[in-house]
Amino acid sequence: MQDFLNKDFSIRELQQSIESPACHCWLMAFDADNQGVGFAKINWSKPMPLPGQVGAELQKVYFLKTQAGRGYGKQLLQFIFQSAKDRQQGSIWLEVLKSNASAQRFYESCGFEVRGEIPFSTDKADIGMVVMNCGLSR
Repeated sequence: MQDFLNKDFSIRELQQSIESPACHCWLMAFDADNQGVGFAKINWSKPMPLPGQVGAELQKVYFLKTQAGRGYGKQLLQFIFQSAKDRQQGSIWLEVLKSNASAQRFYESCGFEVRGEIPFSTDKADIGMVVMNCGLSR
């Protein structure tokens, strides 16, 4: 877990990522009271882990548990879809834990389709990831 946090959330890594808008886009989600409720990170023009496609990788999407079911995820995804179209990305893809059926259903309801599975392990278990993709009409 610490390796994951150091790789993706260390001050150095976050600063480099934020300072590279041609490669990455960080988004914050706010409620009606202007309180932060979540964030997302998109990587532009990234190859999918399954062969044959390049697109915008929705690498991170996190919301406060208390904000689940309030429509913020769909609003954020609509913004991401438009941003990806504006950047002429042909698709958006993501990886979600194989065991996270509710997230998979959410992404399917937004137009994503399962494209395959890839291995993912922690120090305690082999979990596996599902790769999902959503094509964008230009």
